[in-house]
Amino acid sequence: MSEQIEFFPIIAGIEKIEPIVSASSPTRPLPFEKESHSMMSCPGIRDLISTGYVINLWQDILITVGPDHSVNASGSGTMTDHDGNPFQDIQFHDERTFAGYSFGPEYFNFSMKLRCPWYVRTKKDTSILCLPVFYNESPHFTVASGIIDSGKYPMILVQIILRKFEGELLLKKGTPLMQLVAVKKQPEIKMYDSDSPIKKSVSVLRNWIASKMHTASQYRNMDKLL
Repeated sequence: MSEQIEFFPIIAGIEKIEPIVSASSPTRPLPFEKESHSMMSCPGIRDLISTGYVINLWQDILITVGPDHSVNASGSGTMTDHDGNPFQDIQFHDERTFAGYSFGPEYFNFSMKLRCPWYVRTKKDTSILCLPVFYNESPHFTVASGIIDSGKYPMILVQIILRKFEGELLLKKGTPLMQLVAVKKQPEIKMYDSDSPIKKSVSVLRNWIASKMHTASQYRNMDKLL
């Protein structure tokens, strides 16, 4: 039996309303055209886009920013957990949270923290890398990256960094919010002082590239060339 990543809904029925989806799902919108000359022909980018899982926003969120950068946010409607209690968890961290770091001059230097309506569980040697959605970023925000030690800690939190604006902004239900990638415990590093242990493979690779006859599709069978 293959290893599984388990998600448990906090909000009753959320697995039907807005389920977590595989990043490789054919129903996900692609950021590039499908023509052979587009970036979708690059195996590295295609693999990155299709790796892991995507959490979409589970309800509309209305955000208001005043001239003094005062901010408020509220979700549409009331969602309840399995015990009938209201589920609403939107918090703000001020500039001290990211003191000394900037996401860029176009972003506010505070974060809007959402508690996602899911618990996650993995084996103890597996963690969850939380990232902005690759090549499908929102024009209104980015997400602070982090790691969940999901073998011990089940809660999923997302730190949203908003692009600067004034007035009202409505983040719509279904907006791709965050990409989750399962990662194993990192192996120890071993460094060599030459490439002699893989010299033969490197020579084959160089000849393959120099031939100008290579195609992106051959990347999948590189082990047979090497």
